Parts: sequence; structure tokens; C-alpha cells
Amino acid sequence: MKNIFLMTVGFLLLTGTAVASNCPNLYPENSELAVTGTTELCNSFYVVRFDEVKNIPMFSAELLQPNKAGITRSNDFHPDDRLNKSVRAENSDYAGTGYDKGHMTPAEDASTPEEMHDTFLLSNMTPQCPTLNRQPWRMLEEAVHKKVNTLNTPTHIITGAIYGTHSGTIGKHNILIPLAYYKIIYLDSGIEAYYALNSNDAKVQQVSLESLQKLVPFVIK
Repeated sequence: MKNIFLMTVGFLLLTGTAVASNCPNLYPENSELAVTGTTELCNSFYVVRFDEVKNIPMFSAELLQPNKAGITRSNDFHPDDRLNKSVRAENSDYAGTGYDKGHMTPAEDASTPEEMHDTFLLSNMTPQCPTLNRQPWRMLEEAVHKKVNTLNTPTHIITGAIYGTHSGTIGKHNILIPLAYYKIIYLDSGIEAYYALNSNDAKVQQVSLESLQKLVPFVIK
């Protein structure tokens, strides 16, 4: 895993900016995590930090409520009208690529039609290897959801993508393919962190915060 982190594109995370967040409650500790050069995209129960130059979501932060009643999955993938039309991701960018539109904040965490619709914004997607998306990463999402329900406590979760100098692209809008993913769960008992390569034979690993410190120093409070 060390080599992947060394290849990642570095970025600076700040705890405050000149312009206040429009949805600070969606971040851990209700404090905005601002990434230099990114746009804050607030949604119904999650927020995305989006790099409009590289045309990639860096991470999403959600506030998952316990015992959310599941609703029918909509699968209404749609472009984000808040982003520049000339560069934003479109469904056509994924067609025939062999990659899934992989959610950052999961659709299964939605409990209303509005929330479900929001999770299918393409600004909440990255090109994810199908087996990873449909098996180990989905199982991680389900395990996190179950844990939050069991604890019966609203829980902040960050899901991030790791890119690097060797990241390929898909589509005419040159959507970067992540090298790997991470998920951080902010529990009352402590922070849990998980990691997986973006490959069809990848396994999800629970990792130390020190492993993620090189990429996301905000995880250590």
C-alpha cells in the first residue's frame, strides 16, 4: 500500500477558508474540510469536494442517520448542472469502458426520493472496477450502515478516491480513474479507516490512520 500513497497527487487540506461552508454540519465535527482548488457541492445529506480543473471528486462527507428506511434504488445517473458543461462528467463518458459508475456516498444511505436522486449525481461517481464496486466495496458499505444502525447514533463518514501520476482516463471528458479508495468512519469509540485498490481482485483492508496521514491529514484530530 505504501507505493500507492507515494504516487498520489498531493493536496493541502485546510480547516478553514475565507468563504464559509454552506453545509458545515455534513463534515466531521461540523467543521468544513476545504481542499485547495476544489469546489464544495452541498447535497441533501452529503457534500462533495470537487476539483473542477482535474474534473474529479476528491472525497464525499456524509452524515448517516441510523435506522434509515431504505427506498427503491433509482439508478437515475445524471450530470451535475452546477459544474461546467464543457468538462463535467456525462453518462456517455462511462459507456463501453468496462468501469462502473462507483458511488462515493452510497445510494443505499438515502432515505427519501430527494436523497436518492442526489446520490446519482455524476459528481458523486468515479470509474470503479466492477467486481470491487459490486462485491467487497458494497459489503463494506453495508457493514458500515449496519454498524450505524446498531449504535443508533448519527455518524459522519468520509469516502475518498486516490489518484496518481499513472491514473488513466475514460470518456471525452477525460475522467480520471482512481488508483484506490478509502473510507473513514467517525465513531464515538474512535475512528475506523478502510482502504482498497481499484482493481477487480482487490480486498478491502482496515488500515491505521498513520497510513492515511500522508494523503488525508485531517483524519487525525
